[in-house]
Amino acid sequence: MKLVKKNTTITTGNIAHVDVRTGQYGSFGNLLVIVDDGYMSKPKNPQEQPKYVERNYPVNIKLSDSVIKQAGASGLQVGDLITIEGKTIVEFGKDQQGQVDESKKYQKIEAKSIVEHFPASIAKQLRADIRAEKQNNNQAPQQGQNGYQQSPQNSGGYQQNGGYQQNSGDNNQQPQNNSGGYQRGHSNNNNQPQRNNAPNHYNQQHGGH
Repeated sequence: MKLVKKNTTITTGNIAHVDVRTGQYGSFGNLLVIVDDGYMSKPKNPQEQPKYVERNYPVNIKLSDSVIKQAGASGLQVGDLITIEGKTIVEFGKDQQGQVDESKKYQKIEAKSIVEHFPASIAKQLRADIRAEKQNNNQAPQQGQNGYQQSPQNSGGYQQNGGYQQNSGDNNQQPQNNSGGYQRGHSNNNNQPQRNNAPNHYNQQHGGH
């Protein structure tokens, strides 16, 4: 049986600080990357909506000359979005005499390769597009409890005037086409509804009283 010895990590974040120098054997340095580890919280009350909890971690990344060259001519700049593949290491600080102090431990990631690298301008546009997409999703039309969209004018599916119009007594007024199919006139003594376009036979034969 052989035990697996594995130390691999992939980290994505925004570059917050760049410290690159040129030495005897080429360039070397460190990056400070802010890793977004936010998450959606689960509400305790079922009636509440989930909320996004912001959580960020600063991560130190050690760079070698070969990794720095992978960034190309543009190099590594503050605001860039970068994905690094590497391994976790621990470096020790020094005391006042310049000797290694094992009590001062600094954990960081030693970069092996750059997986993805977006310049700050492109990363900014990507973030703006994501925010706009989330905002559009939040402003989508809400549906009613029955699974259909409610009309802002009439939620019952019919006209609010009851499907008919009231006549103020002017018999010469032309009836309007409405969904109720009849009018209610106040000039009729019995106050009975009349069919649209139907003549008043009683008034034509006997005259008004």
